[in-house]
Amino acid sequence: MPKPIELDSGNLSFVFRDGEKSHSWDTDLITVKLTCERIEDKHKLVQKSGIIQGNAAFFADLGKELVAIGCPVATPTVAARVWGIVNDKFNASVKDLAKQIAR
Repeated sequence: MPKPIELDSGNLSFVFRDGEKSHSWDTDLITVKLTCERIEDKHKLVQKSGIIQGNAAFFADLGKELVAIGCPVATPTVAARVWGIVNDKFNASVKDLAKQIAR
């Protein structure tokens, strides 16, 4: 019997702190990843040394789009952090799946 492939649920949970207040957001990895990619394409971001680099307009626009999919905080700083986290989580998930399939 082949070994089963374990899949990550894709659930993401964020907590945003603002002084004494905090906001939480539970979402799905692919939903946020596709939103980020759509805004990357809209802003025609380019790779430098193999890394896509955002700019202020991109992060401001991404913040608005994240709010549209349920994120409670829209600052460019939050958008930049979510963008990085989502890309890292997605890449790690792809690598893990590839390792499992190769076994």
